[in-house]
Amino acid sequence: MNTQADLPEDLAEFVFDTRDAIPLTELADSFKALDSLFARDSRSGARLAIAEIRKGSIVALLAPFVPMMGQSVSFMASAIEVSDFVKRLRDGLNAFAGLDTPSGDVLLDPADTQVAAEIAALVKPLAGRVGSRLDVAHIKYRSRTKERVVEVEASYGPSEIDRIAVNAARAGEALPAPTSESAAEGQPSLFREVVLTLQQTNTGPAKEKGKTADRGVIQAVSSKPLAVYFAKTLEDLKQKMVGRSSNPFRQPFKVDVLVSY
Repeated sequence: MNTQADLPEDLAEFVFDTRDAIPLTELADSFKALDSLFARDSRSGARLAIAEIRKGSIVALLAPFVPMMGQSVSFMASAIEVSDFVKRLRDGLNAFAGLDTPSGDVLLDPADTQVAAEIAALVKPLAGRVGSRLDVAHIKYRSRTKERVVEVEASYGPSEIDRIAVNAARAGEALPAPTSESAAEGQPSLFREVVLTLQQTNTGPAKEKGKTADRGVIQAVSSKPLAVYFAKTLEDLKQKMVGRSSNPFRQPFKVDVLVSY
């Protein structure tokens, strides 16, 4: 564990906050995606390494280093590279979340399928989890006083994380986004592993079409309650959902859905 005195002045800080356990493979893939995104535009050939991991939520401080003969050397003092990386990543996350960027320019191209796939991997450990939060920041420690100064920061809640995960996964697979034309034609769009919260239901049988009392919200699709239907092959799924011992209206469900516009 590094002491504060050992840390480089400029760090990229990432906070993965969730009530649930995070699978180690997903966290490893998330860190790998961060390293790949950083290396894409690194002018010095630097890669990212973990300078420190803190207790509580997973708080990772990452800093650039230069690989040399298979060995890593001392952390680099590269304020510009760290700052540019955090800004690009923030703008890319904002684009997939449907948020405005502070500069109005997206520096990380969300149309790039590789970038999209890596952003999807970055947020996967938090997607579909209640109360999840992702914080991204460029942190500077003053060389003399070691004062912690936040240069750039952004924070994403559960609904934003889910939108990022869905939109980035779609772009990473080169799937077309829903358009007004597809809506007019009634073509359904597939959303994988999104969070459904039931708003209204009853003990009646599940329906595949027609009028239904089952309604729910998927923030990645719409903040408004929409009708929920169940395929015939999953007709017992509704009973499993509403028949749980816990309150089904307070229990989020991770689902794959077809949405008709």
